[in-house]
Amino acid sequence: MPTPIIQLIGVTKRFGSFVANQAIDLTIEAGSIHAIVGENGAGKSTLMKTLAGLHMPEEGRILLRGEEVMLRNPEAAMRHGIGMVHQHFSLIDSLTVTENVVLSNPPQRAGLFLKRDAERQVKELAEKYGLAVDPRRRILECRVGVQQRAEILKALYRNPEVLILDEPTAVLTPQEATTLMENLRTLRDRGKTIIFITHKLQEVMSIADRVTVMRAGRVVMETETARTSPNALAVAMVGHELFAKPRQVQREVGQTLVELDGVSCYSDGLGSTRLDNVSMSLRIGEVLGVAGVEGNGQSELVEIITGLRHPSAGALRIKGVNVGRSSSPAEMRRLGVAHVPENRISTGLATTASLLDNLVMGAHRSAPVSRGVWIDQGAARNRAKTLIREFDVRPGDIDADAESLSGGNMQKAIVARELSGDPEIIVVAHPTRGVDIGAAEFIYDQLLSRRQKAGVLLVSSDLDEILRLSDRIVVMYQGRVMVEALPEDLTAETLGLLMAGMQAGKGAPRVGDKA
Repeated sequence: MPTPIIQLIGVTKRFGSFVANQAIDLTIEAGSIHAIVGENGAGKSTLMKTLAGLHMPEEGRILLRGEEVMLRNPEAAMRHGIGMVHQHFSLIDSLTVTENVVLSNPPQRAGLFLKRDAERQVKELAEKYGLAVDPRRRILECRVGVQQRAEILKALYRNPEVLILDEPTAVLTPQEATTLMENLRTLRDRGKTIIFITHKLQEVMSIADRVTVMRAGRVVMETETARTSPNALAVAMVGHELFAKPRQVQREVGQTLVELDGVSCYSDGLGSTRLDNVSMSLRIGEVLGVAGVEGNGQSELVEIITGLRHPSAGALRIKGVNVGRSSSPAEMRRLGVAHVPENRISTGLATTASLLDNLVMGAHRSAPVSRGVWIDQGAARNRAKTLIREFDVRPGDIDADAESLSGGNMQKAIVARELSGDPEIIVVAHPTRGVDIGAAEFIYDQLLSRRQKAGVLLVSSDLDEILRLSDRIVVMYQGRVMVEALPEDLTAETLGLLMAGMQAGKGAPRVGDKA
């Protein structure tokens, strides 16, 4: 029997008194695709970061091709042929896509950076793996989906033998995710070993050769994918049966909360149109789903409604009041607008601040947290503890830095904070991105329950999420509203085609056609 390419034996990793990984045994076969699944906070990312040289275990051994190794840092891991694409980006915003990708080993001659050669290499690499990027574009000008592709290219540029991907499709459209899965199969067939962390069990079933399930820092299941099912994996992840609730249609709506009338938006200094004459409304008692491939104006739409950006033309009215040209995030919060942003790291949390500080943001100017110019620390701590308990944020240490949380628990913390003040207008972008099944169901329940007294604007590229939660759906393409429809008049296939702009061409499906 061939020697496994990777063996973890009794690996334990602690952070203070918190045990993130407990006596982990894991075997990875060469030339295979191995999935790691589990709830948020189960220890998946910690274990993979240990394998990638970012953490040193307190106990246990790591064997590569049968030989014990010490992976003291990422460079040591890379020398052994292990590369990792992280869930949270490690890109430099001021540099271009190319500069980020080749940063570790740029093409040079006589000490000079060969920019054109680098751009050509990145272009060829991107085309080879179907990862569409503009090599010359700066990262700060790229949307989240493009940044994810740049991260993947950054790892592939070093030509690793083992490639670890942490939630690689979390920010990809369904079409991009399908392409990536095909590319991973190609890599496997050419002898590469792929380890990927995911919450999407259908991805596991479609691509993985083996799957390991983690719960509470331990391995609770390891099997060949062909011998299991999505339901069995879900039960192993959470420890009990999960029952998906049917979609609850809401047809009784009330006051118009948000109204956009001919809103347009132009890119900063670039002159290109990001929103083009957009009109839509959100009413109390409904979830308005905004579907679209990332980069088609959804981000600008959210920024305008939440006060982060002003429209270049047109009017924005909140509860009948025109606020479009003078709005600010603080004013929008006073008007009852809550915002769960698309990027939890850069705009959702102050990651170096404590969980306590993050959970009281937005409530620090009102009772009981505020006492005049002072903050009542006792009330603040009670509020944070209550939110952690109600939203099951793990671990529950309110004094820990927010950056110590797993991605899914960061998301739950943001949702907890934003929904805690009973807002009338709830703007959520990709609310369950990188979140496990149980947490996603909980977030769905929270949004739907708030719908009774509020309006929810849901921005997502997840077709199932849009179809399941929305009472009305608008599809955006190239900054315009392509169509507005009821969810029962759309299939996932039709919605995907509309998101790709197919409605604009001849032979495109009409809304209402069950294509």
